[in-house]
Amino acid sequence: MKKVYYVPGLIVIFIIIIFFYVRPTSEDYDFKINSTSEEINFIRNNLVSGGPPKDGIPSIDNPIYLSSAEADLDDDDVVFGVNYNGFVAAYPKSIMFWHEIVNEEVNGEKISLTYCPLTESIIGYNDVELGVSGELYNSNLVAYDRLTGARIPQIYGKAIEGSIEGKEFETFEVIVTTWGKWKAENPDSLVLSTDTGFNRDYDRSPYPGYDKIYNLWFPVAAESDELRSKDIVLGIEGEKDFVAIEKEGFLDKYPDGLDIIIGNETVKVIYDKNFGALRTNNSNIKSFEVYWFAWYAYHPNTELIKTDL
Repeated sequence: MKKVYYVPGLIVIFIIIIFFYVRPTSEDYDFKINSTSEEINFIRNNLVSGGPPKDGIPSIDNPIYLSSAEADLDDDDVVFGVNYNGFVAAYPKSIMFWHEIVNEEVNGEKISLTYCPLTESIIGYNDVELGVSGELYNSNLVAYDRLTGARIPQIYGKAIEGSIEGKEFETFEVIVTTWGKWKAENPDSLVLSTDTGFNRDYDRSPYPGYDKIYNLWFPVAAESDELRSKDIVLGIEGEKDFVAIEKEGFLDKYPDGLDIIIGNETVKVIYDKNFGALRTNNSNIKSFEVYWFAWYAYHPNTELIKTDL
């Protein structure tokens, strides 16, 4: 049966309707969580529609790549860089805006690159194939596992239902940088092609102006005014410890990097000048850049390291 995908021009219309007419507030939430099962129940009970239906935002399941020389990108175009077990590729943000998930196979292992434009979070998951559920939690993409159908909020990273409820998926690093910086460090990198099989205008954003305003379009479970809602932080997750580090001003305040404690481990955070990105020295610990509001909504007990001098 032929799949019918969501008409991209209607995305903004759906968002406007939801924002002005059915948008609940954070006061509607009772954010008192005492266990993982309560947390999962809370999330399930507070999912909202993002507008498009399941797979209405189509993932790219058979990606086509270009060589660096063939790529039609400007040096300042934002890309999401992956270097996974020898597989090196750049995924232009302009394409990810429209698809949010790219599924790939590296040496027989499935990996899934996930991007949520509403929370500016880009996370790589391994050993899984994901699709877009059409739902949101904390204004954040809720993916689903193609094998079991279980929904997985992107930032949460755990299945919230089915036979794999509570399963936490392993992550890999994705670097947010520019094409010029990525190409300089990875001249032989592959680049995701606009030949996706879908009719999309990759020269424009389906969320015009969203990143320029501080208002949110969807409800969140917890809010903080410690930073502006869309300031970028590096979120770092331990088993029970959560740390957010403000990106702006980090290099000036911590030119030699910053040591933080996550669980029983010391993790060094640096500003990688080659990529213009905050990174850690421990690839086994989940970390990613994200809007402050979204990180806090998931982790209201987070430690925040601000960089104001």
